[in-house]
Amino acid sequence: MVKLPEYYCSVLLLIFSLFACQREVIGPQASRPGEISDSRRVLIINEGNFQQGNASIGYYNSLTNSYSGGIYARQNGSPIGDVLESVYYENDKFYAILNGSNRVLICDSSCLFERSFEALGTPRYMALAGDRIYLSDLYKSEIGIYDGRTLDLQQVLNINKPAFALKSWQDKIIVAAGKELRVYDPQLPDSIKNTISLPAAVKAILDDGRSKLIIVDNNRNVYRWESPQDSLITIGTLSENSNKFMIDYRHDEFYSLAGSEIFVYSFFANSLVPERSFTHAATNVYGMTCDSIEEQLYIMDPEAFVAPSSIYIYDRLGALKDQFSAGFISNGTLIRD
Repeated sequence: MVKLPEYYCSVLLLIFSLFACQREVIGPQASRPGEISDSRRVLIINEGNFQQGNASIGYYNSLTNSYSGGIYARQNGSPIGDVLESVYYENDKFYAILNGSNRVLICDSSCLFERSFEALGTPRYMALAGDRIYLSDLYKSEIGIYDGRTLDLQQVLNINKPAFALKSWQDKIIVAAGKELRVYDPQLPDSIKNTISLPAAVKAILDDGRSKLIIVDNNRNVYRWESPQDSLITIGTLSENSNKFMIDYRHDEFYSLAGSEIFVYSFFANSLVPERSFTHAATNVYGMTCDSIEEQLYIMDPEAFVAPSSIYIYDRLGALKDQFSAGFISNGTLIRD
């Protein structure tokens, strides 16, 4: 066997290391190994089975049509926890809400764990306002307010029913519970600035991409909400009985899922105009989101909740672009523009 001088061995090791690093880094501007740092990120949220501890976060690269699962586990050497309800990205931090583990995990931009805190009960949704973390509960009719620096519980807001949605919007906190939309001022957490009562319970709250909200109720009425102090503007009533909704803000289009069909409406002034519809291949839709920049629709099918989920990606006209398997019980995506 020919032995190479120590100097040449060092050079070869350096070259191999550089190639290995290039394979691990996604995107041209990564600042450290493992960071998902391309300008846009599509994270697949895999809720996992209750008490199985198989929740996970995956990454879909729309440039290469490839999926990489288990981001948190790879970064931290351990599973993320039990029942991943939702994930948020704010101020270069990931917030993972685990209602099975009864915890909120805070990670850096590479999903590397930094700290966590225990919630009051079964955490569901989160909103940030300055140094405050607002956290809703799956079963309790209350909102917990936590200090974002110390993570201590500061206050509890009592509401009429468990919150269906919780959002930070135009410097206010929006709580949807039952037939009510409540507006709170983060500067005065006890102060309700506005309360709007709907004829039926809130079914969806969507951002329209122009700092306004679109509200859907259980009577299939669709409303536009211009600002927290305003009343709702009725823009139309859906003809189909839908249970999933999304908005393509780039094309001013509203998507409504009913069974195996997706209906597409265009926003025109203060009305909804039916445009087209198309069928999808999923058998049990658990989540549906829209990537307006890439003009792609993500449909999550949990495959009877006992096998890896199937993810279907369609273009805005209904053509199937990709299909892949993700984690257990995929419930949505986190898309960063």
